[in-house]
Amino acid sequence: MEKNRTDSSTTTISLENLRKCLETTFGSKAPSVELMEALHSRFRPLSVKQGGEGIESSGDMDIVDFLLGCNLLARSTQDKKIKLMFEICDDDDDGCMNPLAILQMLQRLERIFCRETARIDVESQIMLNNIADRRAEKNFHFIIMAIKGMGVKKAWKAKMKEQSKVSDNDSQALTPAQEKKAAADAKAPINLEALNIDEDYLITYREFMQALRSLKGTLYKTLMPRTMSFMDVLNSAPIEKTYEISDIAQDDFYMFRYEMNTIF
Repeated sequence: MEKNRTDSSTTTISLENLRKCLETTFGSKAPSVELMEALHSRFRPLSVKQGGEGIESSGDMDIVDFLLGCNLLARSTQDKKIKLMFEICDDDDDGCMNPLAILQMLQRLERIFCRETARIDVESQIMLNNIADRRAEKNFHFIIMAIKGMGVKKAWKAKMKEQSKVSDNDSQALTPAQEKKAAADAKAPINLEALNIDEDYLITYREFMQALRSLKGTLYKTLMPRTMSFMDVLNSAPIEKTYEISDIAQDDFYMFRYEMNTIF
């Protein structure tokens, strides 16, 4: 099954296909039907209908979210979990992703257990997803700035190395024009525009990890959700309650929604 960043339908699986897959893989040791149904319900995505009128679900489980969830719940080291997360979200398995794919990976990471890790009691899964997306965007900007900082540092080291080569060759006779060019190159600033990270820039796993480790006191420790029990995860299936608002209270509701958006 191929993953597609722009079409989530290719990453979903029906309950029947999930059952067949697990029974084929594990045989008599396959999970019970009740557990399969609980897993399928837990990792079934909810989304706002087009136009914002109501909530809809594809009815299928998101297999990528399921794999990432299992990775996060596994008893493994932080580095191993981050590496497997990167590999799961790397569509073409080339060892690198563009910035948009990195952002979407971080959004998936934050959304999976946003209900369990929420600091406030929120029943709306859509609101929790919105909070998770904003947190992912903040982490994304930290990582991108760290990667750009590493690029500047690398360019500065290369410049210093080039200058040292010029100094080593001082014993060789240089023409006035060569001396002038060498002096100009030494004073020339680093081209920061060439180090900009645009949508076509490919970020390797090594760069991603180096960026996280440079943020070791903050993001490296908090990127992955805290340890949770498997039972707690199954008991917090994503839900979205529907409320009917009368015309009389409509203005109050719009004001409440505006205030909530400013908070989160």
